[in-house]
Amino acid sequence: MFRTDRLDSAPTDTDWAAYLVTVSARPAGLAFVRSPTGPKRALNSVFIVRGAHRKEIASMPSNK
Repeated sequence: MFRTDRLDSAPTDTDWAAYLVTVSARPAGLAFVRSPTGPKRALNSVFIVRGAHRKEIASMPSNK
């Protein structure tokens, strides 16, 4: 079963960051990362819309 406790705290906890995944300037997904400024980051959750899956957009967003 999917645990939501970490995901629920992501928007309000300062040790978390949310990244919007875009394809051709359009929203394609969302990724939540824990400790984004620390020496080790942890990717917690990634959501990619179905249309982006079809275009094989499944890699982690870059820092660009």
